Amino acid sequence: MKILISYGVLFLLFVITFLIAKKRDKHDYIDILWGLGFVATAIISFIITDHRSTVGLILTLLVTVWGLRLGYHLFKRNVGKPEDSRYIDFKKKYRKDYDGVYFDLYFFYRMYLLQFILNTAISFPVIYVNITNKVPFNALTVIGLVLWGIGFYFESVGDAQLKRFLSNPKNKGKLMTEGLWKFTRHPNYFGEATQWWGIYIIAIAGLSNLWLIFSPIVITVLVRYISGVPLLEKKYDDRKREDWEEYKRVTSIFVPMPPKK
Repeated sequence: MKILISYGVLFLLFVITFLIAKKRDKHDYIDILWGLGFVATAIISFIITDHRSTVGLILTLLVTVWGLRLGYHLFKRNVGKPEDSRYIDFKKKYRKDYDGVYFDLYFFYRMYLLQFILNTAISFPVIYVNITNKVPFNALTVIGLVLWGIGFYFESVGDAQLKRFLSNPKNKGKLMTEGLWKFTRHPNYFGEATQWWGIYIIAIAGLSNLWLIFSPIVITVLVRYISGVPLLEKKYDDRKREDWEEYKRVTSIFVPMPPKK
């Protein structure tokens, strides 16, 4: 029941965000909610549980730090900007097939409900540990913390390096190939997936929750093969730039590796 309470609040947040976005005809808000939704369910499940634990507190703090940073990063990136082309293209493509409320329902299903389902699947280890309190603090906890820290470094530093690069007028039209971007074409997405593998290792510290592995698998497949990396790769492939082709040749697509000769 307490798990349902956490996810019920999350679903309500998605509905409210959809209504606000629909009124303003700008659906970038859901990008911001992606990280903040994890924060909400983690904190709520930790508050309402009867079995607060050290491991539960650690997981809640890790998710909160990750989600708040990501939410703030996306807020700064989207505020005052036109609506993301993903949502504009979606509306152009499907509005002719659905009218009025039917389009709204279809849009909610495709853009909001699916993200809600993904959010619940990925966050489940944290909610489960908070509600059940069956995980001890041991060596796996420390290993998970280290792995999460590596992931947080790649995501936050990668985003910061890219933001600094793009803010320099001298770099207009150039590719970011420095810093962490020298070792992977997508350090931020690698970092995001790595953090959730760290969270998973912490959540299975008692070795009784190995089945929770679906969580890091979902986020890894999502950013590597569905929504993150493929969309950006296609964006640059379509431009047919020689510098991009060379960057692809020498730089790992996801897992950081030394540049090829």
